[in-house]
Amino acid sequence: MDSIQRFLDFLFDRLFVQLTKAMFVLLLVLPGLAAVVVNLSNQLPPNPNHPVLSMSLARVDSGFQLGMGPYFLRAWLMVLTGFTVLVGVQVPVAGRKLWLASWAFQAIAVISALNCSHPFEALQTVADTALLNVVALLAFAITPRTLLPAALSLAATVVAVLSIDTYIRFPQDDSRLTGTFHQPNMTATFMAAALPWLLNHYMRKDQRRLVQFASFLAGAAVLTTLLLTATRAAWLFAVVCLGFRWWLGGFLRTQPMRLRHLLGAATVSLVLVLTYWLGTHWWLAFAGAFVIVALGAYRSGLRGDGLILVIAAAWLSYGAFATMTSLRADAQANVESRVRDLSEGTDYSLLSRLEFWRAAVLMGLENPGLGVGPRGFHRYYPSYQQDQRWFSKYAHSSVLSCWAELGIPGTVLLAGLAGLWLSGVGRGLVRLSAEGDPSALLDAITSSVILTLCASVDVQWQFPTLTITWAAWLGYSLALAWPEQPVALAAAAVADDQPIHAWTLRPRVLICYLLITVMGVGSALNLCWAFGQYYSDLSEELLKRGKVVETIECDKRALQLNPFQASYYHHLGLAYSAALSLKAPPVKLTEYLAVAERAVRLDSHRAVHYDLLSKALRANHKPAQAREALHKALECDPVNYPSFYTTLAEMAVAPGEKSQRERLLLACVQRFPAEALESMFTFRSSDISRQMSESYLLLAELSDPGVHPEIAVGYYEELLKIKPDDLPGQMGRFVCLVNLNRLKEAHKLALKMYYQSPQPETLDALKHVYQFETIPFDPTGLPPIPARKQLPPTPTPGPDQLK
Repeated sequence: MDSIQRFLDFLFDRLFVQLTKAMFVLLLVLPGLAAVVVNLSNQLPPNPNHPVLSMSLARVDSGFQLGMGPYFLRAWLMVLTGFTVLVGVQVPVAGRKLWLASWAFQAIAVISALNCSHPFEALQTVADTALLNVVALLAFAITPRTLLPAALSLAATVVAVLSIDTYIRFPQDDSRLTGTFHQPNMTATFMAAALPWLLNHYMRKDQRRLVQFASFLAGAAVLTTLLLTATRAAWLFAVVCLGFRWWLGGFLRTQPMRLRHLLGAATVSLVLVLTYWLGTHWWLAFAGAFVIVALGAYRSGLRGDGLILVIAAAWLSYGAFATMTSLRADAQANVESRVRDLSEGTDYSLLSRLEFWRAAVLMGLENPGLGVGPRGFHRYYPSYQQDQRWFSKYAHSSVLSCWAELGIPGTVLLAGLAGLWLSGVGRGLVRLSAEGDPSALLDAITSSVILTLCASVDVQWQFPTLTITWAAWLGYSLALAWPEQPVALAAAAVADDQPIHAWTLRPRVLICYLLITVMGVGSALNLCWAFGQYYSDLSEELLKRGKVVETIECDKRALQLNPFQASYYHHLGLAYSAALSLKAPPVKLTEYLAVAERAVRLDSHRAVHYDLLSKALRANHKPAQAREALHKALECDPVNYPSFYTTLAEMAVAPGEKSQRERLLLACVQRFPAEALESMFTFRSSDISRQMSESYLLLAELSDPGVHPEIAVGYYEELLKIKPDDLPGQMGRFVCLVNLNRLKEAHKLALKMYYQSPQPETLDALKHVYQFETIPFDPTGLPPIPARKQLPPTPTPGPDQLK
C-alpha cells in the first residue's frame, strides 16, 4: 500500500504538475511553433495528391482560425483543463468575485446560445470562451513568475524573425507584411503586446549584457515587423500605452500612486494621440512623439544602457523598414497611401468599420434581452447593412460584438469583469508603489490593455491564440497585483478535523470526477468534429476540381461525424445541385430537399440556406414554396446577393407577372450601382459583377430590343460597364444600335465583336450591318473564321430582333 501511495503522490504531485506546466508553456509559444510551420511550408512544393494537407501547410497561421485549427486548440485546452483539475489548482481568495462574474457571463452566453438561430456554433463559441478561464487561472498559478513573459517574448521574437524572412524571400501580392498570422493586423497586435516586457524588463541596466543584447535584437525585429505590417491601430495603441506606462512609472518611482499621477500619464497619452494625428500632415510630429516617449522611458528608470538600447532598437527597426520598403515600390506606396487616406478621411478601412459598428449598435438596441446569439453578427448584419461595399462576418469590435450578440445582460457583465480587473490591478499598483517596484505589473497591464484596445477595433477575438495570449496577460497581471501567494501546482489536501472514511463521498472529489468526465466526453466529441471538418475541407477542394461524386461522399462522411453543423448540409446541397446540373450522378430529389430543410432548421437565419431550400423545392416541382423560401432569403439578406432578385424574376413567368419581374430587377440594379461594384472588396466583386450582368441582361430582354431599343440599350451599356467583353451584352447593344439607326456605332461594335470572337453569329451581325449600310460585303478582307467556339450559356440577342 505504501508503494501505491508513493506512486500516486509522484503521479499527482510531480508528473501531472510538470505536464501541466509544460503544456501551458507550449500553448504560449504556439504562435512561434506555427511560424516555423508556415516558413517551412513556403519552401515545400505543393502536393496535388493531398490537397487538404497541402492547403493546411500553406494556410496554417498562428491564429489557427482556418480549417481544423480551432478543434486542435480546443482539444489542447480541454486536456489542459483536465490536468488543472487533477493537480488541484484553486482560485485565489482575492479572485473569487472575478471568477464568479466570469462564469455568470458564460451562463448568460449559454442562455443566449440556446435561444438563438444557430445553437451549435453559438455553444461552441461559449465553450471556447469558457476555456480561457483556465488559461487565466494557470497564468496566476504558474511559477517561476518569469516563465510566462519569457515564453510570450520568445514566441513574439520567433514570429517576428520568420515573418520578416518570409516577407523577403517569398513576396506576396499584398505589399504589407502579413506575417505568420496571414493577416497584418493580427501579426501587428501580437508584436505590440510583446513590446512592454521586451523593452522594459530585458533591456534594464541590471540585466546581464548577453540578455540585453539578445533583447535588443529581438526588440528591433519586433518593431520592424510592426512597421512592415503598416497597421496604424496597433502602432498607435503601442506608442500611447507605452507612453502612459513610462510616464506613470516615472511618477511612481519616487512616491505612491495618486489620482494626479494617472491624470498626468493620461494627458501625455492624449498628446501622443494628437502628435500621431499631426504626423499624417507633418512628419516632424512623429519626432516629437518619439521625444515624449523617450523622456517618459528615462523618467521611469530605463536609463543608461537600457534607454540607449531602446533608442537604438527603434532606429534599427526604422532603418530596416526603410531598406525593405525601398526594395518594393508598392510597399512604400502602400504606407504613404494609408497615411494619406487617414488624413483626408477617405480611408476605406475606417469607413467600413464605422458601418459595421453602426449595424452592431442597432442590432443590440433591437435585441436588448439576449442579443442575436454568439457568432450571430454576420447572420443578422445584412439586415442592417446600408452600403453593399462593406460586407463582413464580424463587427470588428469585441465590445460591440458582445453588445450585439449578448445584449444588455452580457454587456453589463463584461463591464463588471473589466471593472473588477481594473480594481484589482489598481490596488496592486498602489501597494507596490508604496512597498516595492511596480514595473513588472505595469508591463503586464500595458500588454493586457494593448490587446484589449486592438480587439475593440478589429477581429482579434476570432484568432484563438491572440485571445489565449490576452487571457494569459490578464491572469499574470492579477498574480502580480494580489498580495497573497498563488496556489502551488499540486494536489490540495482536504483538511478536516473529523476522520473521513475511505468510501465517504466528498464534494470536492465528486466535482473533480464530474469535470474530468465532462472534459473526456468533450474531447471525444471534439475529435469526431475535427475529422468531420477534415472531410468538409476535402469536399470543398474536390468540388472546386469538379469531382461531384467524391464531394458528395466526403460531405456525407462529415455529416456522420458532426450532424449538428449546418454548413455541412449546405455544402452537400450545393454538391447535389451541381450533380443535377451535370445529370450525374443520379440524385434523389427527396433527399436533396431533406438536406436543405435540415440546414435551415439548424441555422435559421442564413440567406444562403433559404436559397438552397428554394433550389431544392424547385427541383421537387414546388414553385410556390420555392418563391416563399427565396423571399425569406431576401429578408435575411437584401443587399449582398443580386441572384436572389434575378431568380425571383425568372420564376415570375405568368403572363400577368411581367410588371412584378420588372420591379424585382429594377430593385436589384438600384441596390447595386456600378460605382459601388468598383469599390467593393476584391473577394466579392467578381461574383457580384457576374450576378449583376445577368440582372441587366434580363432587364434588357424584358424591355425587348426590337420594340423599345431606346430603353434596352441603356441596360446593355450598364452590363458592358461591368463586363466589357461580354458577348451577349455586345450583341444586344448591337441590335439596339441598328434599330435606333446608329449604324456607324453598330458597324464599329460588330467589327469589335468579330475580332474578339470570330464566330458565325458575329459574322452574321457584321453582314447585317453591311447590308443596312448598303455597302458590299467582302469576306476576303476579314480574318479567317477559326473553329467554332462554345457560346456562353446566357441567351444572345439575334438578328431576328432587328426591325
